[in-house]
Amino acid sequence: MSFSLSHTPVSSAPAGSVTTWHVARLGGALSLAVALAAPLLHAQVRTDTAAVALLRGQHPWFTQDGRFADVQRSVRELRIADSTPTYRWSESTGAVLPAALAVLQHIAADRESATADIADAGVLSEHAATQLDASSSAPAERALFDLGMDIGVARHAFVHRQGRVDPARVHAEWSLTPADVDLGAVRAALLGGAAPEFVFSALEPQTVSYRLLVGALATVRQQDADTSFHLPAIPARPLAAGAPYPGARALATVLMRMGGLPRTFRVAAVRRTYTRPMFDAVARWQNRKLLKGRVTGVLSAPVLTALLDEYRTRGDRIAMAVERWRWLPRTFSNDPLVVNLPEFRLHSFAKFQGLPATDSLSMNVVIGRADSNATPVFAANMTLVVFSPQWHVPKSIMLKEILPSATADASYLDTHDYELTTPAGKVVPNTARNIAKIGTGIMVRQRSGDANALGKVKFLLPNQYDIYLHDTPSRSFFNRSRRDFSHGCVRLGDPMAMARYVLGSQPVWTDSKITEAMNAGVEKFVRVPKPIPVLIVYQTAVAEPEGNVRYFNDVYGHDATLAAALQKGR
Repeated sequence: MSFSLSHTPVSSAPAGSVTTWHVARLGGALSLAVALAAPLLHAQVRTDTAAVALLRGQHPWFTQDGRFADVQRSVRELRIADSTPTYRWSESTGAVLPAALAVLQHIAADRESATADIADAGVLSEHAATQLDASSSAPAERALFDLGMDIGVARHAFVHRQGRVDPARVHAEWSLTPADVDLGAVRAALLGGAAPEFVFSALEPQTVSYRLLVGALATVRQQDADTSFHLPAIPARPLAAGAPYPGARALATVLMRMGGLPRTFRVAAVRRTYTRPMFDAVARWQNRKLLKGRVTGVLSAPVLTALLDEYRTRGDRIAMAVERWRWLPRTFSNDPLVVNLPEFRLHSFAKFQGLPATDSLSMNVVIGRADSNATPVFAANMTLVVFSPQWHVPKSIMLKEILPSATADASYLDTHDYELTTPAGKVVPNTARNIAKIGTGIMVRQRSGDANALGKVKFLLPNQYDIYLHDTPSRSFFNRSRRDFSHGCVRLGDPMAMARYVLGSQPVWTDSKITEAMNAGVEKFVRVPKPIPVLIVYQTAVAEPEGNVRYFNDVYGHDATLAAALQKGR
């Protein structure tokens, strides 16, 4: 492990003076930080270094060239707003405050801390040792220590409040404003003696689902550290339900930990047989990966190898789910609807808040194809409901699908209720000349009706991707485990329930009225009384209220992208 440092150490710490104090005062949590920081203790410091460091965004003691551009503006604003010109993190004698030591120990021990942040905490700890002696506490060094503490607190606060990675590095389309961080309040709480773990955890999302994920992550880490548990052996030949299998109990444990078997499953009762419940659980795990067809739960060597590979990643997947939760705002203008792409499900936000415990709206959805039309991760407000919609076919679909089909078969347009229009919407005849211009001057519109690709209702949420939620006449896709079949928009498994949910606050929109509008054959636009935020999210691990964690396929490969970003760090 190596770090790029912004200065050259000029001496070594006297034997026993720094490391001994550090271990005695802070315990073993910072041992790695001590090793990384020791050479930096006696770096020469100019009297104006702290002011220059803040201006340049480069701290002379820190790793990675000391740069702190990620929090430079926030720290500068924090210090400008500070009406007290004295040092915040040390006594007038030069001794470092106990609150500073507590923060440094927390940063070093917190699993959320990046390696560089642990090293920087070690640097500050080493300088804290010398400041216990007032005679060695030069003003410049005290100022740099004070600045370093503010930088460390700011970085750690942003990790817990907004996550370790800018979501735009993973999803270029990301546009949600992150939750604010009141660094002044955070610093005041820490200096006031509040426990760092309490102060920083208070910055995190407070939904029940998030807290369940945090708890599940701790559980998984404990399970992975248990050396007494051994993974099931790879079978010598494929096993059907009821086949003898010495690794059955270990396999049952794996399946239960992956959410394939309920938490109430009696693992201790499993002997040396590959039972039907395990067979069915393996089948479900396999089938959620298939675009078409189904497989049984026969346990072969390749199947178990792939299953165990996924089992080993469950901690990483929960950690990524925690990270993604931190990207979200903490408040919304209205209760959001959430489409979780890897789950192929839509939920009301109540599911994640835990109040009420039951999900007031939940349904299967079909999302964009992974190989060509992935649904973007974004958020927008639902503002309009359109009953009996017409479909204004996107240019890409006109060129790739409709133009070649209509060119080959003159009856294609009428068979599918398509009509040709000018860009202004005027209907034109289906002549060969007009067909040849499809997508380049002639538009295609599908009439309202049973064959319409949008079904009988759509829900508009204006956005730059032209993504919306809608009904569909292709109902069979909802019965499949894997449901990425659309051109990018989200198809709803229960559009009636969605209309009832969205318009339920208006007494005029009874079920019979909604059904009438859906089957009228004439477009009708209805404004949503209060716009509803729709969050299109990507969570491959979801914690359930009863304690289970359900895992889903990384259907678009976003987990791999996020893992790389987390590994790279800031």
